[in-house]
Amino acid sequence: MGVNIDSCDDDHVTALQIAAFNGNNSMVTYLLDEGADLEACNQVGMTPFHHACREGKMTVVETLLQRGADIHRTTYMGATALTLAAAG
Repeated sequence: MGVNIDSCDDDHVTALQIAAFNGNNSMVTYLLDEGADLEACNQVGMTPFHHACREGKMTVVETLLQRGADIHRTTYMGATALTLAAAG
């Protein structure tokens, strides 16, 4: 019996979101290989891709794109990955 790879905190933040936010590409790759949900969103609708774009973590952005991240998905407030990247 193991831990759910998509476990989250009270704000619906997952390990994959934290790894993407911090630019830890090796952890992002590991979590995805283990089946982490690429499109899991937190309480404001941000996915790992949104986090990586906002923080300018380009290696992670590339990895998430290669794995099929939805570039058109918006947050609950309507922000796209592009607007988050521009706001940085």
